[in-house]
Amino acid sequence: RSAATGGHAPLTRTFIRFWTVSFPVVADRTWRWWLATAVAFFAVVVLIGFWVAGSHEVQSAIGTPTEIDELVSHDVQSYYSEHPAASFALQVWVNNSWVATTCIAMSVVLGLPIPLVLFDNAANVGLIAGLMFQAGKGDFLLGLLLPHGLLELTAVFLAAAIGMRLGWSVISAGNRPRGQV
Repeated sequence: RSAATGGHAPLTRTFIRFWTVSFPVVADRTWRWWLATAVAFFAVVVLIGFWVAGSHEVQSAIGTPTEIDELVSHDVQSYYSEHPAASFALQVWVNNSWVATTCIAMSVVLGLPIPLVLFDNAANVGLIAGLMFQAGKGDFLLGLLLPHGLLELTAVFLAAAIGMRLGWSVISAGNRPRGQV
């Protein structure tokens, strides 16, 4: 049978090749796309964070002082601690996998919705960051976000970049015919 269909590499070899060759090549080839995605994401986070922290009108539109106090004093911490660590990790992983999968799937529509998905996530992070820093609890928030956020956001940025790059390849195929895109 293998003479007719050819042999195949064992699963472990394929797995190792993906992480040591294929994935790094894709990440390297799309570095401009994911770096621009990351810069835009963090720019939105910072701008919205400063806007929320510096404007009492915006804060009052978000909620009452009691609701905001409940959010910054209790809700943010309980989000990270109300479930067992394994359940929380699974919840965060599934959410980020969903965002990453959505970004890649949106390449079918030229990647146009991807900036909106990223903006929505950046706006949420910026809003919470603005409220937490305004309440003097910014260091607490960073302590919760940084350990897992950098790895997860990097994966989301890479997925978003690949989705946008795939969408762009339909518009600008380079020297390849459209059928080979």
